[in-house]
Amino acid sequence: MEKKTKYRFQVKLAVKDFWQFSMYHATKGTVGLFGLIFTAAALFLLVTKWTEVDTSYRILLVVCAALFTIWQPGVLYWKARKQAALPVMQIPLTLQFDESGLTVQQKEETAVFAWDQIFRVVELPHLLVLYTDSIHAYLLPDAALGEEKEGFLAMIEESVPKENRKKRKGFFL
Repeated sequence: MEKKTKYRFQVKLAVKDFWQFSMYHATKGTVGLFGLIFTAAALFLLVTKWTEVDTSYRILLVVCAALFTIWQPGVLYWKARKQAALPVMQIPLTLQFDESGLTVQQKEETAVFAWDQIFRVVELPHLLVLYTDSIHAYLLPDAALGEEKEGFLAMIEESVPKENRKKRKGFFL
């Protein structure tokens, strides 16, 4: 099988793509660990102290338990819906990858990034995130990658240093 040296993807992001990306950032590292411990502690107190505390304390514990498991994902989903509805998000991006790097095009706008400018690549379930710096990223959902995903991931593996690539199987994902 001949190795492909060029990939071109049309990307129009859906609400679920923005939401998954937001959930990744909300649940990673110490923030995610804090949320997990806080929720576990609230649930533990809720179960063990239910008969000993009054109604207001029960309500407080239910709210604490729901904060990181229901409230935060709900707020992030609401924000993802607003972001996906922006007019600029209705215009598909064209991402082209070749031996020199990444070319991003939207209408007349073009940005070019060499492979050494790819700051980090994170593989989430159903979504690949390519960071060009610590703040800016391009999202590539599996739907856009299609059948070329495996070959494309091989190109990423060859082109982006291992320390800049990571695979995440998150608690909420």
